[in-house]
Amino acid sequence: MIAVVLAGGKGLRLWPESRQTRPKQLCKFVDGKTMLDHTIDRLMTAGSSRVIIITNDSLLPGINELVQQRGDKEKIEILSEPEGRNTAPAVGLVLTRYFGEGEDEILGFFPADHHVSDTEAFVASVQRACMAAQNGHLATIGISPSRPETGYGYIEKTKWEIGEIP
Repeated sequence: MIAVVLAGGKGLRLWPESRQTRPKQLCKFVDGKTMLDHTIDRLMTAGSSRVIIITNDSLLPGINELVQQRGDKEKIEILSEPEGRNTAPAVGLVLTRYFGEGEDEILGFFPADHHVSDTEAFVASVQRACMAAQNGHLATIGISPSRPETGYGYIEKTKWEIGEIP
C-alpha cells in the first residue's frame, strides 16, 4: 500500500499551540513526537511501502525538515500545492501524479493530525481495508462517534462489513 497523508491545514483550531506556520500535525502533543511523525509510524507499521505527504507551500519547509530527520526518509515523498484547497484537489494531485505507475498498488488516504491510541486495532483495520481493495472494493475506515459534531461527516454503517464480503 502507498499511504497518502493529507498534511495541509491552517492551524486555526488549537490556537495558541497550533499556528499557521505550525498546524496541529506539526505539534508535539504525545511522547515528544509530532502528530505527523506518529501518523507515518502507524502507516509504516501497517505495511506501507511508501508514504506520500500532501501539503501546501507554506508548510513545506517544516514538513521537509521533519522528514529529513527520519530514518525512513527514503520511503517518503512530499508533494506541495501552491495553496491548500481541501481534500478532493489533494487526492486529484496524487492520482494525476501517479496515474499509470503501479496500477495494482493500493492507495490509502489518511489525515496527518489524528491521534490513534490503539495502533494494533488501526493496523488490523488497514489490513482489512487493503484486502477489500485487492478484491476491487473501496474501503472506508471510521470510528463510532461518541457525540454529534457538525464539523465532521458521518458514514452510515450497513450490514456489509469487510469481513462479510464474499
